[in-house]
Order: sequence, then structure tokens, then C-alpha cells
Amino acid sequence: MANDSDEEKSPWHTLERRKTVSKEPAKRAKARFNLIRPLGEADDSKKWSAYIAQRKACNATIEELYQDDISDWEGPHPLMIQIREGYTHVLQSIDALKNAESNKLERLADCVAPWEVDVHGDGDMEIQSAEIASRIHSVYRPAAVDVRIFYWNKPRMNTVEWHFNISYRVLDPVPAAKPRSIREGSWKPMITAELVDHGRRQWNPKEEKTFSMVGRDVRKVHDAIFGAQSDVPLLDTIRLMLASIGIVIDFVKPDVDTGGAIN
Repeated sequence: MANDSDEEKSPWHTLERRKTVSKEPAKRAKARFNLIRPLGEADDSKKWSAYIAQRKACNATIEELYQDDISDWEGPHPLMIQIREGYTHVLQSIDALKNAESNKLERLADCVAPWEVDVHGDGDMEIQSAEIASRIHSVYRPAAVDVRIFYWNKPRMNTVEWHFNISYRVLDPVPAAKPRSIREGSWKPMITAELVDHGRRQWNPKEEKTFSMVGRDVRKVHDAIFGAQSDVPLLDTIRLMLASIGIVIDFVKPDVDTGGAIN
């Protein structure tokens, strides 16, 4: 079996992989993926072995997507660039990470891994449907968070209808197998929004939207990604989740952070 350090660094990632002669899965994971201490259950070799296996598989998927496995676009697809620039912007805007030591921001950036990008549009580059999923790996423990979005719109002569659904799942511990299908597994709702016509003769659209997460849901995601002791606000956790699928939102933050003011 090849040594972890034998593989070339992906153009998607920022940091070089570090070498280690250790056979302990926790130490191998720390070196290969630039993890940050504390490593959580460092003595649980089975969980860390699974973390290494699925993260290597996700990195291979990124290579395919980044090398334009989406369309005939020359070079990386604009959506891949949008995702990368989006989560980089979010991480750079988090006060708790601005003065962090040990390349913490770069380590977190390398943890975002799009693994499903299926986009269809018209001849004018207007997106008509999209299925996108990304995995945000933890830099502290053998855990991860998946975020996905389903989107479609139906433009007509004088009307338009659109719908999108964003959901997530916390994988703690993460399974060894790489994600296979965006439609498989158990997901929890995050955001649903749509513009629909309820069947009247005259087009009378109504915008409907729902945010389904509560504070404890966001806290669970936060702890899986950043660690329970992290002072990264819950609001920024939501921003990172959205940025991982290409949606960048900048909120007006309160003077005193209350965990994102999510009840």
C-alpha cells in the first residue's frame, strides 16, 4: 500500500501533506490532512481509519469535478470556483479565525469537499436545475457534515416558478465508505423556499420559505466541525454550511454574540 505522503497534493487544496512514519490512524490522519489538536478519541483506531478512507475517496471525487467532470466548460466549472471562493470568504470573515495560529483557517478550508455537482442550464447559462452536495470534514475528530441542495426553476412565457431545498446530516463518526448518492441516506431539513402558483387562472405567485434548524441543531453541526470548545459563532456555522454549496450570505452581526441568536 502506498504511503499517505506519496500522493500529489490536489490543486483544490492549500496545504501540503505532512509525512509521518506512524502507523497509528489518528497520527496518520493528523499528518495527512493537517488536523488540529485535540484529536478527540485519538485511541479509536477504527474511527480514524474510516475517516482517512472516506476523506481520500472524497479528495479523488474533487479531482474529477475540478478537472471539469461537469460539462464542456474549459477549466474548472464556474460553480466549483464559486464554492471555493465562497467558503474561503466566509472563513476569512470569522473573527475567531483571523488571528488563529497554525494555519487554522487554511486547514479548515481544505476540509470542504464538494462530492456531487450536477447542474443543467439553458443556452444563456441560466441554471434550470441543480443537485449539489459537499462534505465539511472536521479538523478535530473523525466526523463530518454533509450539506446538499436541490434546485429547479420552470420559466414560462410570462411566469416563472422555482424551488430549492437545502438539507444536512451530521456524520459522527464518519463512515468509511465515500458518499455515493445525493439522494441516499437520512437527511434533516435546513431551508426550503419556493415561488409557486397555486392553480389560479390568473398567475398569482406566492413565495414560501422555511428555516428548520434550531439552536441545538446548529450546535451539533458546530461541534462536529469546529469542536465543542471553539468560539466560532453558530451564525458563522450556518454561513459555512451554505457556502459549501455555493451560497454566500453576509449577516449583520449583533454587538454581543449570542451564538447567532438562534432559539
